[in-house]
Amino acid sequence: MNMTSDALTTLAIPFGHTSSGNALFSVQPGIPLHEALEHLAANLANMAVLCDEACDADTRTTRALNQIMGQLIDSSSGLLAAALEGLDQAAQS
Repeated sequence: MNMTSDALTTLAIPFGHTSSGNALFSVQPGIPLHEALEHLAANLANMAVLCDEACDADTRTTRALNQIMGQLIDSSSGLLAAALEGLDQAAQS
């Protein structure tokens, strides 16, 4: 197994499923893993800030922040799955 950083890219992974199970979004294939992981790290940092804000917010604002955090978690999970699938595919090549 000879994996160079150029060869490590994401695979297409759908996320953001509707209540009926249809995927609304997808991670694009071919994104370098380093870029995908940088975006994932930014999502996690943003979620930490939103969590801090939610602690002091009123109920209505907290509910809105929770919705936003849920969206960030969903897209972050998609990014992570796409990165892991890309690593698995490269390891099998």
